[in-house]
Amino acid sequence: MVITDVYHMYISEGGFECIKLIKGEAFAIFQFNDVPVSPALAQLEDKHRVYPGDGILPLTSILQDLKGTGFKGCVSLEMYNAEYWKQYLQTVAETGLRKTLEVIRKAGV
Repeated sequence: MVITDVYHMYISEGGFECIKLIKGEAFAIFQFNDVPVSPALAQLEDKHRVYPGDGILPLTSILQDLKGTGFKGCVSLEMYNAEYWKQYLQTVAETGLRKTLEVIRKAGV
């Protein structure tokens, strides 16, 4: 089983094309978030993750490719941004869900 994370795929500079090479049933879970425009790639850390749609990752095409693999599993919102931790938990959860669903709808999956 494979646990993928769009953030780590981005910072490794491996790209997202590899998603197409994996059968959907091989994915254990798909970790989802976005990356801000700054800091630069070399300075990015987990704490810089932002809500889906608030950054620069090609999330709609990533989700379309994921669906193309036959993936029927779970998309997990992965947030390590300490600025979000300062907010009311319910607000962060609702915002994360809303923004994740917006990206999923845009992707048409």
